[in-house]
Formats: sequence, structure tokens, C-alpha cells
Amino acid sequence: MVADALTKALDKQTFEQHLPRLVGTSTAETEQRKAVEGDKHTQHLSCFYTVFKSQDFTDLCLAFDIKQRFSPPHSQAKNGSAERTFRTLFETARTMLFAADLDKPFWGFAVQHATLLHNIAPRRSLKDKSPFEALIGHAFDVSLLRVFGSPAYVHVEKSSTRHKLDPRSRVGVYVGFAEEDQAHVVWMPDTRRVVHTIHARFGAIKNKDAASSQQQQEQDDSSASASHANKTAQRSTEDSATGAPTAPRAGEPQLQPRALGGSVWDQLLVSETLGDKDTSGGSTTTCHVATSAAGTGEKISAVGGHLPDIAAGSFATSAEPATVKEALASPDSEEWRQAILDEFAAMQANDVYDVVPRADLPKGHKLLRSMVIFRKKRDDQGKVIKYKARWVAKGYSQVHGVNYTDTFAPTATIAAIRTMLAMAVARGMDIQQMDVNTAFLNAPVDHEIYVQPPAVDGIFSPNTVLRLKRGLYGLKQSPRLWNHTLDAWMREQDFVATATDTCIYRRTCKGGKVMWVAVYVDDLLIFADSDSDMAAFKNSISKRFKMKDLGSPDICLGIKVQHDHKARTVTMSQEHYLRNVLETFGMADCKPVGTPLCTGYAP
Repeated sequence: MVADALTKALDKQTFEQHLPRLVGTSTAETEQRKAVEGDKHTQHLSCFYTVFKSQDFTDLCLAFDIKQRFSPPHSQAKNGSAERTFRTLFETARTMLFAADLDKPFWGFAVQHATLLHNIAPRRSLKDKSPFEALIGHAFDVSLLRVFGSPAYVHVEKSSTRHKLDPRSRVGVYVGFAEEDQAHVVWMPDTRRVVHTIHARFGAIKNKDAASSQQQQEQDDSSASASHANKTAQRSTEDSATGAPTAPRAGEPQLQPRALGGSVWDQLLVSETLGDKDTSGGSTTTCHVATSAAGTGEKISAVGGHLPDIAAGSFATSAEPATVKEALASPDSEEWRQAILDEFAAMQANDVYDVVPRADLPKGHKLLRSMVIFRKKRDDQGKVIKYKARWVAKGYSQVHGVNYTDTFAPTATIAAIRTMLAMAVARGMDIQQMDVNTAFLNAPVDHEIYVQPPAVDGIFSPNTVLRLKRGLYGLKQSPRLWNHTLDAWMREQDFVATATDTCIYRRTCKGGKVMWVAVYVDDLLIFADSDSDMAAFKNSISKRFKMKDLGSPDICLGIKVQHDHKARTVTMSQEHYLRNVLETFGMADCKPVGTPLCTGYAP
């Protein structure tokens, strides 16, 4: 046991320093803290390990005014605190194994990772501190953790064995975090080793439904090569029967079943997880990876015959095209084509650019590239309500002082918007929402900028460039230019920005009635005491900018807003966002919980 090693290795003074850590926090190894009686007398309920019944340990407990109590054998009920903790750890481990689609032999890694999560989770009994923070003195940096079972791409260090065309990373499985060296623990299926590394990138766990469909497709595609695989397996069987060793193919790693890496704990886990079974049982657990020319690796067999599909296709493909070519070749090609035409029609209506021959490009001017971004706008039920194409400039290539200067643009804070909603409901004000179409195209640019036109057939002539006259999405200064344009118009309409939030405007109308306008880039929330003032404002701003009247607020900054003017109530929720998160992670059909937080929780 770890406790025995510590007792033998440490002298009395050092052991006294480590006694609180050994007694108070070794949940998965030894004992659990049971109760506190008085200011100095602490009782601990311990298991039947030899170290806790030794005379040295008993003397140290007496020196610290700790009374030892031991439970008899086969009486788990007397050790309820520890048993309940074990249940929590194994339920967490079982959930992680199921979510990662890993087999039971990985249970040791899962329990170890669950123990870490248990120790860094805040407790109400510790005044919202975690056991880790209470013991060490500072909170654990949760940004160091990754999703258990996620694909890990470990960097291959440059050496004499790595050539120019060899892969720069190896594919593994993230199985935990090592506190002793602050590194990620990754199990490598190609070498059956556990490595500790900080040079790794991580992907997302693939949805099981998508994985099964892809697996079915791969099985269909590989049916033509089944006979070849059978012949290869038959040759291997014959070689095994005759005692002749099977020569590895070129490029295949020679695996050493007993060559384990990592710490002692990792070796114990790997030996139990991947250790060879007795040959008399007739089965041996092996892992074989055949590297392809691209170096991605194709799994032939794995632990228990199953591993998560991480070598190929770990990421779900997006339903939105990335290029114009993909958009026009997709099933929604007509919708995307119309979205492209609408976008450039808006460009022409706003007089955004002038077409200039490429030969007339002034010397010394940097030509910015551009692209078309495609998005599907959905309602709170996830239904597609609009296909949107946005022509943007690749502003990352802009140079400060050459084609842009300042970039800061204010927006209304969510706290200010929530406050205004509450005040408007209390006053019985009408609340409306409007959206500015292609807002950035209404602001003139402050520098001379030339942009390469997108590769869209039938819109631009070859050998031409575009000289921008107005702000374009993607330019670093476009948000600031739009904010200045809208702010100038609002002040012309006698609106005054508040001192605390420059994007909250107020105007006093006839009869002492007021209007408020909250601006978040191109979204406007309008509050008015009078319906006539509301209609007059909508009419005025629609004459200056191309607006979309959304009526009563629905989705504002990702929040669903329901306003009942008669009842003077407003309801805000993000149910649609939560449903989208559940669908993204394949948990749309999960069992609901009546109390997602522990009962009695008070933030």
C-alpha cells in the first residue's frame, strides 16, 4: 500500500507533517473522516490496514489528540461515509467509461480521474471550497483537465527516427491528469504505454450514433478486402501452429506487451488493463496498429476487441459549408445561391465598393483577401428560418497604422439590459426589438483599403479588385465605424447616452414620457411609455437605415425573452441553448433530474 511505503520512508517529524494529508484526504486508499467531537478531539473511522494499527501510528494519533476507531469485518454499514464516497466514485467512473465508449478494463484510470474530480469539487461543508483548496491553500486549475476518453494527439519529438514525411503526432486516449508532474496521462494504443506529456492536443468524443453509422459504412467499404484479410489471418494461424514467428510488415510497430511507461501507479493500471492473460485460457489481449502512408493509423484490434474510434473521424462534420464550392454542391444549393445573391445585392444598394482593374492598384497598398461565410439562422426550436451568406474581409492581415488605427467599439452589457427590462416592466412600458440589416455597410471607411473579390462566378470580372468605400465585415475597425455612425444619428434625434453605459440611450418626449434604446452592435431593444413615440422612432430609424422590425422581443443575445404587457411580466430563459448543448453531446434523450443542484443550495 502507498500508506505502508510512506510510513517506512519518512521519519517521525516528516510523517507528522504529512499526517493531515494521509488521514484527512486519502479517500480512495484508506480511511474517511467520521465526526468531530469538541475542539481538540477528532475521531476517524479507519479500515483494517496494518499501518493504521501499528504502534507508531497510534502514538502519532495520540500526539495529535486523534482517537482511533476500527470497524469489524463485513460491516460496511458502520463505515457509511467511506462506502458512500466509493459509490460516488464508481458511479462517476462508470458514467465516464460509458460516455467515452471505453471498455471495463479502463476502470482503474476512470476511478483515479473520478477521485481527482471529487477532490477538486467544492463542498458546502467547506464553505464552497474544495478539499484540495482546503488542504493545499489554493484552488485547483481546472483548465488543465480534459474530457476523459477524448482523443489525444501527442507530439512526436524531432529525432533521428522521425523523418520529413512522418506524422508529427500519435493518436492516444486521454485517461487522466498526473498531479505529481502536472501533465496529461495518455494511453497510446500503438505501443501499449501510458505517457505523461504536456505536448498534446485533444479532440471531441465522437457521438455514438455517428460512430455506428460510420462503422457500418466502413464495413460496407471493406467487404471487398475481406477475403484478403481471411487469407492473412489463415497464414498467421499456420505460423503460430508451426511455431514460426510472424514477421512484422514494413512500417508496423513491434509491440512489447511488458514494456510499460509512466509512473508506478500507471504501470499497475496498464498491467491490469492490458496484461496478457494466461495462455491456457486460450486468449491474449493484444493491440495492433497498422500505420498508413499518411500516418493516421488504422486499428486492427484493441482492448477487449473495442476502442473508441479516435484515429479516423473524431470530429462531427458541420452542416454549414465552409466554401462557396461546398455551398453550391450541397443539397441546399438553391438556398445558399439566393443568400449569396442577396448579400451582394445589399453591397450594391449600400454602395460598398468600387470595382477597379488590378493594374490600377496603387503601389505599396496591401491587397486584403476575402471569403464568404455561410450560416443557418435557427429559432428557439432549432428550425432553420434563414440561410445567411456574409462576405467578409480577412482582417487578420491588416497592418496597424496602415489600413486601420483604432478598433474599440462599446456594446450594452447584459446586466444593463436585464435592468432595463425590469424597469420597463415596472413602468408598464412597451418593449420592441429591431435589427439593422448589414449594419457595418452603413459606415464609411477611414482608410484606403483594397480587397480581392471572392471566387463567385458571374459576379466579378477577372483581373479586378475592389476599393472599399464603406465598412466590411471582417475589418478590424468596422465595429467602431458602425458605432460612430449610429451614435451620431441617435444624438441627432435628441437621444443622450447614459454616463454608465454609452450604448444605453434616453430621450424625454412630450408630456414627460421617456424612451430608452439599448444597442448591442446591430440589435436594438426599444422601450417607450407611449405607442405613438415607439411608432415615430421606428419610422425615423427605418428611413436612415435598412431595418428589420422584429416586434416583441423573442431571442435577444441568445436569451429567449417573453414579455406580457398586460400582466407586466417578463420571462428570460435559455432552454433552446441548453437543448442544443444536449444534442451536441448526444444527451438529448437523457433522464431528467428534478433537482439539478443539491437541495438547499444557496449561491
